[in-house]
Amino acid sequence: MIVVAAKAPSAPTASHGFAEGAARAASQMLIYCIETLKIHQQIYGRLPAMSASQWAEHIGRGMFSSVVSSGLVFGAYYSAYNRLAASSSHLLSALAGPVSTVATSVIKIPMGNSMRLLQAGIGQNIVDSGSRIVRLHGFRGLYGGYALSVAEDAIEWDARERLYQSLKGHAVFADLPPITVGVVLGALTGMFAAGITTPFDTLRSQIAYRSSGAAAGGAAQLGAIMRDISAAAGGNVPAALFRGARYRMLSCGVKSGLFYAILEAIRPAAGDIRASRAPTVGGR
Repeated sequence: MIVVAAKAPSAPTASHGFAEGAARAASQMLIYCIETLKIHQQIYGRLPAMSASQWAEHIGRGMFSSVVSSGLVFGAYYSAYNRLAASSSHLLSALAGPVSTVATSVIKIPMGNSMRLLQAGIGQNIVDSGSRIVRLHGFRGLYGGYALSVAEDAIEWDARERLYQSLKGHAVFADLPPITVGVVLGALTGMFAAGITTPFDTLRSQIAYRSSGAAAGGAAQLGAIMRDISAAAGGNVPAALFRGARYRMLSCGVKSGLFYAILEAIRPAAGDIRASRAPTVGGR
């Protein structure tokens, strides 16, 4: 069992989230297609049947939005998380993950719901996808599945980060280069955190899909979603909630491994730049 309220064993050296945002944006480019497979599995119960030209068009419509939105969200999240995790207050440090999740949910959830639709082939761009929800439910509709999203992110992000920070100093990784540790440990912690939160993610995808009006007769209420996806899975509720889990774990494993590898590579440089800009004591 993961106890997300545990105090982080160590805190990242940088207080801002620039390095984390850049690392997340870079890694997002490489897993966009895997995430598309996951979204289709979660929403339609099947993989997309697209030709090479259709895949190219799909990537052209959504990858840039996905990269930019992911970088912004992660940068904002880690700006808050790094400061809270390094706090001298045990309470603030323990609640770094949940508090950062709630603080960034204002921008993350509307972007996330819109991107899910775009990856499902609904809309020409992220704005068009989001506007389909707004036309039916107003701006409030962009926050559909808010509680699920906050719960998922608070568990997944905090569990992954704390596991990574606590395990990277283990003797097993002592002789490995930081980038190698980032790839291996980042992938393992990312897959684990993604696996245990897949039911939240599946329900969020269904809520976004139904809120857009694309699902004929499908209500966006959790009860209706559970009945429909359970019936589609032959009454097997776990199978219904974990559909798309393989692609989600693969996507998050690759994404997390790349994220931490890139972060380990650029964090020293970011620290050097920050130090060079710091005023010299006694200087003019």
